[in-house]
Amino acid sequence: MVWQDSRSNGQRKAVGGKCPNELDSRRRSAFTLVEVLLVLSVLVAATAIVLPDALAWQSRWELRDATRSLQTALQSVRTRAIESGETHVLRFELNGTRYSIQAESGGSSPASMSRNAISGREDRGDWEDALPLCCRFAGASREIATHQANAARFHPDGTADATRILVADDSENVLVLQIDRLTGACEIVVSE
Repeated sequence: MVWQDSRSNGQRKAVGGKCPNELDSRRRSAFTLVEVLLVLSVLVAATAIVLPDALAWQSRWELRDATRSLQTALQSVRTRAIESGETHVLRFELNGTRYSIQAESGGSSPASMSRNAISGREDRGDWEDALPLCCRFAGASREIATHQANAARFHPDGTADATRILVADDSENVLVLQIDRLTGACEIVVSE
């Protein structure tokens, strides 16, 4: 680089530009394109590794949440059957998401179960609901299929049909909702 003296204050100055030290400090304060691309590629690789596990975790969490909601509903149905003196029935769509709970008499008697009855609002008859779209009823025990297709009964004495209801998600994770015959208690079991 060519240097010349500045006549005004006696300092040397590079011809056509800034001092070399200023260029070096400016060059050091910025990232190069290669550095930016390297960081982005590391981030993309990390995301590719973590994302499938995160999605699988979310799917399992949604399955457990849906099964817990169904468990809570069934415990409420058992209580309602005991209080009303009528048998209540859970019916569900195999490989579907919808289910209904109703009094064995099947209708609009005061004992029939409704979502409003659980929440304390006015009782309007049978209760129909659905699992989240990511979950489905994947199967049931033989005792259900031989008695009535896809139905479980809760009796006024606190007992129930011994039932195993399989709930699955889109990733084929399965949880089993097991209803005890003698106590009518519902338990979530991880499927083997």
